[in-house]
Amino acid sequence: MKKIILSLAISSMAAYGAFAQGTVYAINGSGLLISTNGVTSGETQSSAGGYYYALLIDSSTPTSANPLTGGWTYSGVTLTNLVNGVISGGTSATANGWAVNTYDNYEIVGWSTDGGTYSTWAQVSAALSNGLTGAGLQSGSYYGISAEGNAEPGGGSPALPVWHLFGTTDSAQGDPVGGFVLNEVTVPEPGTMALAALGGASLLMFRRKK
Repeated sequence: MKKIILSLAISSMAAYGAFAQGTVYAINGSGLLISTNGVTSGETQSSAGGYYYALLIDSSTPTSANPLTGGWTYSGVTLTNLVNGVISGGTSATANGWAVNTYDNYEIVGWSTDGGTYSTWAQVSAALSNGLTGAGLQSGSYYGISAEGNAEPGGGSPALPVWHLFGTTDSAQGDPVGGFVLNEVTVPEPGTMALAALGGASLLMFRRKK
């Protein structure tokens, strides 16, 4: 009987962990601007849809800020309504896999949508996995990662306040992140890549001869 009760308890905990979700607030203040390093772009002044941002979480200790290899997972929260470097009109969003009363690490990844080509984190992460240094398949795209925060989301019973992802001061719920910069992506031309490969092969041949 004890074994059955223990098994049920473990199953319940696993189910809770699988479907756990808290709420977060996505708006950033006017002093926490998101900008690009482009000469003419400046702050990300595009109307809604020009730049997207994905919320990534990690319940353990991230091994790095790299969203592909650091242990991060996508929370299901994507932010799109950006005006003058500020995510305006923000509303509460459900963060999948991030349970209330659970402190998790989080970071925000941003990218330029390039006319709608990259509208999801799945598309961007696939591009990154293919060896690109940024989100776009062409030079001129923008990609960046925020600092890491640590917090617990809102919701639950009794309800915790909805957690603000951006901020300048710590609170009882955790450490927020500030604004960040999206850097312009430079994708090597095919000819440049071929020259680099040829140079590497030459070095290997030279070492073998020695």
